Amino acid sequence: MYPNQSSQNFKALTVHKENDDAILNIESRSLDSLPKGDLLVKVEYSSLNYKDALSASCAHGVTKKYPHTPGIDASGIVEKSDTDNFPLGTKVIITGFDLGMNTSGGFAEYIRVPKSWVVKCPGNMTTKESMILGTAGLTAGLSVKAISEKVQLRGSRIVVSGATGGLGSLSIKLLSHLGAEITAITGKIHKKEYLINLGASKVLNREEFIASTRLPLTKKEFHGAIDTVGGEILSSIVARLEYGGTVAVCGNVSGPHFKTTVFPFILRSNRLIGIDSAECSIDQKKLIWQNYNSVWKLNSLERFGWLLCLIYVICVALRLARFNVNSNQESSWRDNFFEGVPSPAGGILVLTPLIISLSGFDYFQINYEIVVPIFFIITSFLLISKFPTYSFKKIVIPRKTTIFLLFGIVLFFGLLLIYTFNVIAISTIVYLVLLPISFFHFQNIKKRHEKDKIQDEDELEDEL
Repeated sequence: MYPNQSSQNFKALTVHKENDDAILNIESRSLDSLPKGDLLVKVEYSSLNYKDALSASCAHGVTKKYPHTPGIDASGIVEKSDTDNFPLGTKVIITGFDLGMNTSGGFAEYIRVPKSWVVKCPGNMTTKESMILGTAGLTAGLSVKAISEKVQLRGSRIVVSGATGGLGSLSIKLLSHLGAEITAITGKIHKKEYLINLGASKVLNREEFIASTRLPLTKKEFHGAIDTVGGEILSSIVARLEYGGTVAVCGNVSGPHFKTTVFPFILRSNRLIGIDSAECSIDQKKLIWQNYNSVWKLNSLERFGWLLCLIYVICVALRLARFNVNSNQESSWRDNFFEGVPSPAGGILVLTPLIISLSGFDYFQINYEIVVPIFFIITSFLLISKFPTYSFKKIVIPRKTTIFLLFGIVLFFGLLLIYTFNVIAISTIVYLVLLPISFFHFQNIKKRHEKDKIQDEDELEDEL
């Protein structure tokens, strides 16, 4: 829990600058030495980044004030909060902005930061998992998102430079996960097997790749690229883009300058997009972390995900077969109920956890590794069960209300276009609520008809 005294000490990696030399020590600091902020966070994990190395070595123009604690990202638990949005005990992620630059960073037991820098750990993501990805994962995610908005990733040819670095490695893993064919460029060709195992289809030597490019425009090879290096490699990548290709530029370890002409951009309609993970909006960061916890979740359900899909497909087929068999039955009160969940509704139900995540509802904390299989299995068996669900076949709409119904339909689709995932999520939740209501309503009607049937039989017997 939150320490009672602001003077309580904690440990931190502290960098001192003496002349142009950096001296690093693990030192004891007081909480009241931390900068002002809305949240006091007990740091559980941080990651090591290129900017941390620059700050820790007193590189010119990175950190201005010393002594200083580096660490441009951190994850941990809120121990003191001045805002209702982050109550005590909330798991949080902080990346970029001024953290670890001139504000005391994540290489310490405690940090104090503004609420505008903070993202809640989405769903069941742990603080450790968030920092396994860290700033490199965030930057890779922003880069992939930028490319995916211009290029269809599945089946496309994407090149990644600086492939063995943290950012490059995570980019390859994520792109492979999303179905892209990846070419990795590296100066460490002896790590070819490592890159292949990550998901790269081809590995190229950095120097050979640069040497083979002599013109601003050359053979078309790639639909998109993530460049973590800059300099000559970027020049070579731009020269090899397909028409309409996109490069996400997110590093400059080889230098900020590169040679090209306007031709790749005006003759092939290529795009060069800069990626900044430090100052990008908190909404963008939140979306990337949500994606990592849902649609981008790596190594999730890979071993038996195919089995879940197979079970669902078989149940859909059985459901449709039963529907065709029963379609010629005589009309009755049962026509207002389906026998089992209809296939279209089942398709939406299995996607419910994903839809809720994409909607951005923070009220739901979902453990996808548990919830997704459960949803698949339950929905699959609901399809072939005899569970009664409303068919709405016998609903009579009064003529006077037709105009209001039409207005409601137009409004619904309008909201669907604007707030797609929110509307789908709410609609799905409403349908889930209707399932037990439908069941009990069916049972009541069934009992009433059975009672009427018995009464009719008794009356007939009396007449005879």
